[in-house]
Amino acid sequence: MDIKSLFRARQTVIEMLGDRGYDITEPLEVDFEEYKEMFHTDKIDIHIVNETREIFIKFLTAFKTKPNYVRNLITEIKTEVFTKPKTNLVIITISKPNNTILKIKNEYEDIEFFWLNRLIINITRHQYVPLHERLDVKKIPEIMEKFNLSNIRQLPLIDRNDPVCRYYNFLPGEICKITRKNKCSGISIIYRLVK
Repeated sequence: MDIKSLFRARQTVIEMLGDRGYDITEPLEVDFEEYKEMFHTDKIDIHIVNETREIFIKFLTAFKTKPNYVRNLITEIKTEVFTKPKTNLVIITISKPNNTILKIKNEYEDIEFFWLNRLIINITRHQYVPLHERLDVKKIPEIMEKFNLSNIRQLPLIDRNDPVCRYYNFLPGEICKITRKNKCSGISIIYRLVK
């Protein structure tokens, strides 16, 4: 395991938390030397408690992770760590999660799995990835009228497992506003229904 990859993935996670709208009261950013100390004392996990919601980011640093261990870990975090009714648990694995591990997320609400290699670079900061935003529910009637829709399901779809949707944790039924900037045609805005 490369500690620099873990460090970069943690930096991306911190950016992701800010992009998801979490209020980060204490600074989470550390330099690489501080991170190495945190890693060796097993303090790289992130726990943020806001007024109405709470998130815990768990870095699993073992290469092989057994499903029972993951289930026990989830139960422990849900009972001993979380204090708010609206919670989100993000588990980051060193090796690519297999299908058995991924099925665990279907057993629980508000649990996400990420593979470390997918977090080394923040894809939303790439020049070719357009801006994605969660559309406020109050604006849905305006969009329906603008595009003459009788049902919101008439919008084009975007898969919930799309990397950008996963980054922002867009949920099925939400509308994603995508703003593209083009040198020739200027700014174009499209809307997608998350499926």
